[in-house]
Amino acid sequence: MNRLSKTEVVNVVSGILGQDIGASSGNWLRVQSTNKDIEIYFSQCKPSSASKGKWTYDFFHTLGFSTVQDIGVRSGILVLLNYFDKTYVVLDSADLMWVVKYSSRKKSNDGIVCDFVIDRDSSGNYNLRPYDRQRIERRRVEVNQWKI
Repeated sequence: MNRLSKTEVVNVVSGILGQDIGASSGNWLRVQSTNKDIEIYFSQCKPSSASKGKWTYDFFHTLGFSTVQDIGVRSGILVLLNYFDKTYVVLDSADLMWVVKYSSRKKSNDGIVCDFVIDRDSSGNYNLRPYDRQRIERRRVEVNQWKI
């Protein structure tokens, strides 16, 4: 399975959020049915089982700190899409703050980045976890399936 086109992302996110969504620039989407401008950021990935990664995770996204700041300022909504398994998670500003606190790092020439790592625990629950695998902090999130 390949990454979704922008049109496919718009359709998926419209179905997820139950609102009319339109494309905006880059990875930004705009909610159409509101008087107030609301922009939503999306990112796509595939799980470690479908890649060469040595970790076990369902989602792994790395975003620059400035992008995470923009998301917080614009709406606080980030939609992560696992295009391989057709699953998604919607993160809010509290989730973003958790990632900034527990899963940020300096990445060589890219500056500060935030790593969004989501995997399942032994009970089958999905959790945000720090990039640093030695850390024990976890934050439960809800992962769901989408249908196109």
